[in-house]
Amino acid sequence: ITSLSTTAIGSFTLYMFYASARFCQPSETLMWSCGANREANPLFKPVVSGGDGSDVQFHECCNHEVP
Repeated sequence: ITSLSTTAIGSFTLYMFYASARFCQPSETLMWSCGANREANPLFKPVVSGGDGSDVQFHECCNHEVP
């Protein structure tokens, strides 16, 4: 097992917030009003979002704008 450096771990931060947003309700994800996830990823632009978290898992499709 190899330990990751702080820099290597930091390179995954953006994806961590995307993954965390999967637990937000679809209406929050679509409007991108999901608290810390939104603040950490202001360039995330949801296109569609759905699911009920039970019979149909939450899902979204998005763009990530590059400045």
